[in-house]
Amino acid sequence: MRRLHALTTERGDRFNPNAFVFATRTGTGLERKVARAALDRAVTAAKLPAPKPTLHDLRHSHASMLIALDYNLVDIQRRLGHRKPDTTLRVYAHQWKYRDAQRSQIGSQLDRLFSQPATPALAPALQPLALPAAP
Repeated sequence: MRRLHALTTERGDRFNPNAFVFATRTGTGLERKVARAALDRAVTAAKLPAPKPTLHDLRHSHASMLIALDYNLVDIQRRLGHRKPDTTLRVYAHQWKYRDAQRSQIGSQLDRLFSQPATPALAPALQPLALPAAP
């Protein structure tokens, strides 16, 4: 990862949203077979168990990381090369649901419930959840 960071910085692509994920030292795109062979060598060197990851798995991981980092839908859609944002949303909707669940008040209350001692005297009084008023 340090080599990749140094290489993208050296090329001036560190903050370039249009830079290739897999690129030659000069910044041009790699042929798929070259990228696949490099991934196969990395999988072998890391002694990863089967099933071995594919380039498409890396694409999904990249998209998931962008969602977790709170990039907006249009930026991710363009980065992945989808024609329309709704394609990206359809494929990765579960990632946004997960991110939103992590941020919810309910999630933090549950976290406190499981991370604090079970002694009733020390447990904080939780506020009841209120439903919005009916229209």
